[in-house]
Amino acid sequence: MRSRYSAYALGLYDYIVATYVTAERVKLTVNDIATSAAQTTWIALQVLNSKILPQSVNDAGQIYGEVEFKVFYSEAKSLYCLHERSTFIQEDTQWRYQNGVFLAQNGAIKLNRNDPCCCGSSKKFKQCCLLKLR
Repeated sequence: MRSRYSAYALGLYDYIVATYVTAERVKLTVNDIATSAAQTTWIALQVLNSKILPQSVNDAGQIYGEVEFKVFYSEAKSLYCLHERSTFIQEDTQWRYQNGVFLAQNGAIKLNRNDPCCCGSSKKFKQCCLLKLR
């Protein structure tokens, strides 16, 4: 999950496509991912939970895992939170993204200037990531 977030933040869209499971990867292009992320400024990733799913080996011997996370990002001078529980499958010894379910606290969020910053810097929002929204 961390490597996928870093790839989005750095614009490494070919890497993101490569981290999808084979069945999903054939439906995507680097251009699709780049276009969807073109106006996004990535601010922070918070991994809340990760686990290997019990009894999760399929017929091909692949193992399933879950990652719950929040990503904070900005678009058009607004701050957003994406809260998702993602399913990953181990294919060819690599963990690959299969799909995700949106959880509560998705969408636009409002932080006041003196609130702690969502990036975890322990600075006030006005002295940290608010500057990225301008």
